[in-house]
Amino acid sequence: MSKVDRKLRPIYDSLDSRNYKIAIKQCNALLNKHPHSAIVKVLKAVALERSDKKDEALQLCDEVKAMQPTDDAVLNTMLVVYKCTGKLDHATETFETAWNLLPESEDLGNGVFHCYVRELNYAKQQQTAMKLYKKFEKESYLFWVVESLVLQTKGQGPSRLLELAEMLLTKAVRPEKKISSQVLVTYINILKQQQKYQQITELLTLYGDAFHVPSDRLKQMAETRMAMKQWSSAMSLYQQLLEEYVRDDMVFYRGYFDAVFSLFEEHRVDWTSLNVSDIDNHANSFNSEPIQQLNRQLSELTVNNSNPARLLGYSLHLMIKWSMAEKEDKRNARRGPFIGHMEFIKRLIIRGCVFDPIEHGGLIPLLIQYFDLFGERSAFFSDIRPYLLLLPESKRRSLCDTLMSTNLARNMHDNFRNKTSMLRRDLSLHKLQKFSGQYSLRRLDAASRLFDDYVHSLALDKEREITERKSGDELALLAAHLLLEESHATGNNQFLVEACLVLEYGLTQSPHNFQFKLLISKIYALLGSFYPSWQWFTSMSIKHIQLETLSYLALPHAIECCHFEEASHICRELLRFHEEHDRDMPDMIIQSFKHLSLLKVGEMVDFLEKMRKAHFRAVSAVELWHLTLLSKDMSLGELFTFLEENRTEISRLSDQPEWVSTLHQHQDRNALDCWDPVDDSPIKSLTNSTPEDSPPRLQLKALVVRMLADSIERDQLDELQRGLAEMRTLLELVGVVDMSTVSAVEVSSDYQPPVLPFEDFYWRFAFLMFETAYRIGRTVQIVQTQAVNDSEEAKREAAEALEESDRVYGWSHVHRLLNVLTYMMKEMAGQAVMVDATAEPASKSTQNQFVVTRESLRKLSSFLIGPVSWMCLLLQVWTKAIPAAKKHKAAEASIESPLVSVRAALKTLLTSVSQSLTQVIEHVKTGVNPNCNLAVPLKDDDIHVAHFKKPENYSTVLDVTSRLQNGYRTSLNRVMDMAQKRTLTVRNISFKL
Repeated sequence: MSKVDRKLRPIYDSLDSRNYKIAIKQCNALLNKHPHSAIVKVLKAVALERSDKKDEALQLCDEVKAMQPTDDAVLNTMLVVYKCTGKLDHATETFETAWNLLPESEDLGNGVFHCYVRELNYAKQQQTAMKLYKKFEKESYLFWVVESLVLQTKGQGPSRLLELAEMLLTKAVRPEKKISSQVLVTYINILKQQQKYQQITELLTLYGDAFHVPSDRLKQMAETRMAMKQWSSAMSLYQQLLEEYVRDDMVFYRGYFDAVFSLFEEHRVDWTSLNVSDIDNHANSFNSEPIQQLNRQLSELTVNNSNPARLLGYSLHLMIKWSMAEKEDKRNARRGPFIGHMEFIKRLIIRGCVFDPIEHGGLIPLLIQYFDLFGERSAFFSDIRPYLLLLPESKRRSLCDTLMSTNLARNMHDNFRNKTSMLRRDLSLHKLQKFSGQYSLRRLDAASRLFDDYVHSLALDKEREITERKSGDELALLAAHLLLEESHATGNNQFLVEACLVLEYGLTQSPHNFQFKLLISKIYALLGSFYPSWQWFTSMSIKHIQLETLSYLALPHAIECCHFEEASHICRELLRFHEEHDRDMPDMIIQSFKHLSLLKVGEMVDFLEKMRKAHFRAVSAVELWHLTLLSKDMSLGELFTFLEENRTEISRLSDQPEWVSTLHQHQDRNALDCWDPVDDSPIKSLTNSTPEDSPPRLQLKALVVRMLADSIERDQLDELQRGLAEMRTLLELVGVVDMSTVSAVEVSSDYQPPVLPFEDFYWRFAFLMFETAYRIGRTVQIVQTQAVNDSEEAKREAAEALEESDRVYGWSHVHRLLNVLTYMMKEMAGQAVMVDATAEPASKSTQNQFVVTRESLRKLSSFLIGPVSWMCLLLQVWTKAIPAAKKHKAAEASIESPLVSVRAALKTLLTSVSQSLTQVIEHVKTGVNPNCNLAVPLKDDDIHVAHFKKPENYSTVLDVTSRLQNGYRTSLNRVMDMAQKRTLTVRNISFKL
């Protein structure tokens, strides 16, 4: 180890052990002795960046950059800092300079290429890779050039760049050379984009041995034949894949059926004219012919020279033959042939070919057969669900009855020995009954019976690990689903509480069952008790990509229940994940380039671009802006700084509707198990998208943040006016409220807004609020411009300007607008504290209890974080813009006269805000009292799940009741804290006005 290395080793050790302060001290000590040491400076920059001193770190790196370093250790250490601070362009410039100084360095050339990969600059990647290839003549660089060309043509058809990539690969791919499957598939994909299918066929013939798995070559051949519309050849290839390689791969079945039905559609066959019995007869006729002869005849079975029913019969014969082969070994039977058979029938039915579902060859016999073989597998229901939808409800119920009788007979034949297998088959039947609507008329009885079955099934799993699911867990889920449906049908929240009882008990037995946790988290949130919902949600330790796919289940509820800290935490964690992903994924792409995993390069680049345009990432950013602005006390200086830091992203989301409309939805809408035939069922509604998820809503929320920034800066009034026009358009687009009559010049002295739902009130208020901000800004601008001169001519010009401004900008209406805002503030406050008329106490003993509902909390939260907080922010802006009233000369008084009425109206509005906050505080004060018993919608004497009526199980009832009350009280305390905080803000503003 050299002397320098010995001196640097302690710094590296400190960085590795995360002792950044010590590392900085060690770097400073070395810099005192070696003030121009580049490596010590960049190591200090790393320590500063990890100490969250990014500006100082960047300053040090820029100093080293000016020294034009060429040492790998210095460059790579600088790269760490530039990556973490998002200054990738600085890293690129540094490596480019180093390579220009040492053009023979292959490592520096690779470094430049890697920098362009991080920037996703495909054109520069191509140019750099070509320089490397010409200079060092390594074939790997040629493939880098090819992949860079391909990345530039993503989503496009034939182009000159693809022709160049093909030409380069033609030089590299020669018969005497062995090539990898990655290079071969890349070559094939380039030819596919140019629709050169004949060349693909030749490639596969010459280099098919490059595939490590023989079926991959056949799959590529089959896909090529499909693209060339050679349907018979494609059918033959897919048949070969299914018979010789993978009998259980549905991709091959679908490919085979696509070829068969494409052949018919090309010849415009009349499906309604096909006789189903003929198809079945032809299928049976093939049984007597040797399989070798059948395969030879396949090329002759075309629509032109054969009866269409014969070709369909041949396909049906294959499905039957493969299914029969699987039935011979029931223990190891594969599901593919049976699902393929049902898929074939489905495609015939949707094209108009009529099948009797009960007769031989219909769906019902196939489903009965499938249940006999695979009824105890967990995938049984998901396998048959697409085909159940083809049956009318009466046939589904008939199928259920048949399966129940056959299952009972089977259990009796086995003498009820294998109870675990019996339980799994019963579970499949229960799911089928749920899907068929057999529980719809007796949900409560069915829920109670299912839960009793669940409790009895626990005896089968005594030996299981605590981390494993129990065999009967889905019985409890079914019971909870039925209770949720009953609540949805009757509007009675008691059944939601009973669903919580079922799931809480289930979690005591299977504490790691994420389906239980997801559902109970949603149900507690539906009841308006977010604290227990948040506890169960966080217990799942959701992280990484799950933050993107599952956070939507909790974020809206956190906001509507006034849990702004938890909502901010969700947003910050999600944005942190995306930042780390943006930083780390390019390194994975670089590794793929190094190992010539060219297919992985394209996949990773696509994934990276999709994640950068993730819808929920944008939602989290916008919500975090709102939460930061509206739930915290910020001075005007802090407000200005915050808006400036985020101005680029704010402008992109508010000004570019085309970009917003291309955002990708990654939310997992199937996170919750569902056994319902429709997508609008109560359980599906918990995960379905809502109008709030639409791009215009997202743009609208970003727009109001931009308009706030424009309200602060006096030179941005034109932008604020443009924002008002955009806001009007967006509000009409999303259908929140008819904005056709909302205009300052239409507000008369006796104007009162119509009575509207709370959400419509909120957005009308927001529009008028920014309309007021614009007109106050214009008025102040004119007054301050004219008040600087005392000459007679200036006085006359001031009077004319004020008269003109009244005509153009309507400044005399500003005080009327403020009066309207005052009225609307009172109306929204009244709605926010109004007790939900449908939320009646559960029993006579709770008549005097404080009632909390999700709706009441949502209105309180929306009122505080909406109109009140926005008003407090703008009142600070207006207070600073309008100076306090002073004694003026007559001329000056006439100039400033417009501001006099505005000041008076502002004081009235401020008083209204204060009174509204007092109204909220008085309303909530009763609920936050620890001695107050918050009402829970549960009638103790009428619990429908029989298990919880037993005295020994009543502890679960008490536990759920306690959780709900604690959740209500926590939310009310958050409301109280926010209201008190805003009261203090209003008081401070009133001192300045």
